[in-house]
Amino acid sequence: MPALKPFRYERPASLEQLSILLAAHAGMIHRYLAGGTDLLVAMRTGKEKPELVVDLKGLPGLSGINPEENKLWIGALTTIHSLEMDEN
Repeated sequence: MPALKPFRYERPASLEQLSILLAAHAGMIHRYLAGGTDLLVAMRTGKEKPELVVDLKGLPGLSGINPEENKLWIGALTTIHSLEMDEN
């Protein structure tokens, strides 16, 4: 298996930091890491060659389940396990 092409790894602690990071590196090819499995496989096979990998895990406000009046909000980083265990 070929070695991964070198890339920059960032893990912002807030949505504001994410916004600043993306603005500062607007010209770079970037990919988001949430779980990692698909991205890492694609990088190892050469299908993806990002210059910047942005780890979204741990960002506040992107995970959770919130039932509202006539809709159900599910955050982008909500795990399948969380969905299975939720009482709503």
